[in-house]
Amino acid sequence: MTDTPYQLILANTQTQSDNCLWVMDESFPLSDVAKVAKQHTVITNRYDCYQAFKNTDHKVYFNDFELSNTITSPIDCICYRVSKEKTVTHHVINQAFQKLPINGELHLSGFKGDGIKTYIDKTKSLFGELVSLENGPNTAKYAVIRKTHESLDVLDDKQYVEPREIFTIGEQGVISKPGVFGWNKEDQGSLFLSDNLSSVLENSKGKLENVLDLGCGYGYLSLRAFHEQPLLRHARFTLTDNNAAAIHCATINTQAHKVHASVVADNAGQQLNERFDLILCNPPFHKGFEVSSDITEQFLKSTQRLLDKRGIALWVVNQFIGIEKRASTHFSNIEEVNRNKSFKLIALSKPKR
Repeated sequence: MTDTPYQLILANTQTQSDNCLWVMDESFPLSDVAKVAKQHTVITNRYDCYQAFKNTDHKVYFNDFELSNTITSPIDCICYRVSKEKTVTHHVINQAFQKLPINGELHLSGFKGDGIKTYIDKTKSLFGELVSLENGPNTAKYAVIRKTHESLDVLDDKQYVEPREIFTIGEQGVISKPGVFGWNKEDQGSLFLSDNLSSVLENSKGKLENVLDLGCGYGYLSLRAFHEQPLLRHARFTLTDNNAAAIHCATINTQAHKVHASVVADNAGQQLNERFDLILCNPPFHKGFEVSSDITEQFLKSTQRLLDKRGIALWVVNQFIGIEKRASTHFSNIEEVNRNKSFKLIALSKPKR
């Protein structure tokens, strides 16, 4: 799917110098990889985006937008389509200000609904000079903003880089940070899955030695399962996510809680190569600013491929998501375990292969 704000940046940066850095998150259309000038550098917090650029001639980095610590070569231009989360956008703008030299330029784009006008105004106040402003289709805006001075008055990013304790599980602190989905709360879907896990495991007849947390976030499902399910206390957990911040937090949490776990950066488990007795999944249905059915299909295909023939996969989804029909292509057994006012818990088994 084409993203108009990205198209505005692409159309205006083809002739930029080699010292140009692109900051990309989940909203970047991977179909546009070839449109980014090959001499430009890319930094992204999305593993699928990292993989796509890694297969080209671009220099690409995968991390949680650590511009200052990652990019050592001179940079005089940074391109950024604003993110869905305000805190992430403020962090990237601050990082761009710190990284760029005097007269360096930030190319900023987004839609009205993304808050682009406010971001342009804030960035101009921080950097010093609005060089140009272009109005694109469907309320999109594109601005070039030049750094004219040094300043300490950066935008409030809620100390973006710092993980912080949000609650406890098993009397042990759980950390998270901005940039992770539902970072500062117990996601209600994941809570519903965890609260119903005991009844499913009690009726399970297969082994429970190998557990996959697919789309793990900061690791909530694995931590609850490890602490609360005696049948899983000695299991080996694999946690995977597409987001760099999630991988960082899940790694810290599983180590602190002494879970026997591997944490792997991957897009919907596509690169995993083993079978699991139990798969826990609260799948995402958004990519950037758009609802995407492609993501659902990716997660279903990975669950089908990775689930042991005697295993069980538990998916929690919003009640309005018609997951059963799509899942029937991939699984012989589809059962609704429970539902509440917002969510339903679906058990998938006997993968079709």
